Amino acid sequence: MVAMPQSGDVIVAKVDPVRPFGYDVTILGAPRQYSVRTYEQALNRADSFARHTLVNVWYTEDGAHFQLMTTRRLVD
Repeated sequence: MVAMPQSGDVIVAKVDPVRPFGYDVTILGAPRQYSVRTYEQALNRADSFARHTLVNVWYTEDGAHFQLMTTRRLVD
């Protein structure tokens, strides 16, 4: 079982609640791809990308602890 995001995985991160867009979506190791207002929007967009690129989707609130949300990566 994978415990941490791997290269290419998508990260949905909760950000400062004062910002109008509360969730950022990034590719691990890359700059933020986009921000959306709701968790549902972030997860839907992240999963759509993950389906096409065969990577996993992770969620974090603090950038240090990750929860696996969707598994799309092929198992060897």
